[in-house]
Amino acid sequence: MKKSFQITGIILLLVFITTYTIYKEHENEEKKINNIVGLGSSLGTLKEKYGNAKYISGGYFFEAEHIFVSTPITSTNEELVAHLSINFESTDNPFRTLDEVLELGNTLIPPDAVKKRQNDFIINEDYTETIIEYKSVQLAKLINNQELYGDAEIGTFVLHLVKYTGNELDVGYTELTISTGNPYRERYKGYDFFY
Repeated sequence: MKKSFQITGIILLLVFITTYTIYKEHENEEKKINNIVGLGSSLGTLKEKYGNAKYISGGYFFEAEHIFVSTPITSTNEELVAHLSINFESTDNPFRTLDEVLELGNTLIPPDAVKKRQNDFIINEDYTETIIEYKSVQLAKLINNQELYGDAEIGTFVLHLVKYTGNELDVGYTELTISTGNPYRERYKGYDFFY
């Protein structure tokens, strides 16, 4: 009888150690990704870094940084960010270079992100779009709901950049959107880029 208590105690101890180890690994992943305040971070983390946000038609707007996070009004501070955008036209520098946009984008994506592909699309004589697809193991661990990725693999996300090309004096990128999955697949269906 005493031996069965010892075995049960050892089993419970092993279960506790395993559970604690898994919890710590998940906590470490969250810490790694929360060094980046953006995609995959909690809404509360964004609020801590950028201050309180106003809820405006479908999401929170962080006015100081011009960041819009799409989320239901019922979202809590623990909700993870799966879609955010910045409209540069509402800033003091409305037209950005590609390097400036990518530098900003890199501060808002998981640090382990690996670029998979990039393509440019001409929308009309005034606008082009650049879509850069990435994969992140950290993001896949944090946001693992397939519905948020559409038909893309979990951990996939895109940077969508809009460039104004219409006026010789005012040419540059005007918008950056970062989304889980690849919501642009349907729009550009048939292009080799998405297969």
